[in-house]
Amino acid sequence: MFRKENYGIVFPDKSPLRKRVNEALLKLRENGAYDQLYKKWFGGNGS
Repeated sequence: MFRKENYGIVFPDKSPLRKRVNEALLKLRENGAYDQLYKKWFGGNGS
């Protein structure tokens, strides 16, 4: 779904933020915002 990159977002074990961030990232992917941001900052598309 996302490009394989050498970075990530780290949360402490059982962090309540992990689920919220994952949901937000999926929403960005579904509504096309992820591809727009990727194109703006990295060129090409995020697919």
